[in-house]
Amino acid sequence: MSGLRQVDETGLPYIYQPTFDMGGGQVIYDAVYLPLRNESGRMIGILGSARDITEQRRLEKTLQDAQKMEALGQLSSGIAHDFNNVLNGLLVCIELLGIANKDRTEKETGV
Repeated sequence: MSGLRQVDETGLPYIYQPTFDMGGGQVIYDAVYLPLRNESGRMIGILGSARDITEQRRLEKTLQDAQKMEALGQLSSGIAHDFNNVLNGLLVCIELLGIANKDRTEKETGV
């Protein structure tokens, strides 16, 4: 059912965001149809208004993509930090084993 027909039949405002395929790409509109009433409340017409929100939607998508990348970067950073902590623990253990092995070798060889 078209927006005009819906407003005519229900007497209620109709708000929607249609997308139209223009020559240069898709255009998104924020559109509204409002019933116009006289002093007695009888509907005497319908007022329609639309504004192009294509750029706003593009900017919203860009912001969402940037927020996703930021979240991914934070996750990667956290994983790298945790992995680094594990590696540092292993390096300390290897170093301690090397010192212990060197001490034992020195005792056994007397050098």
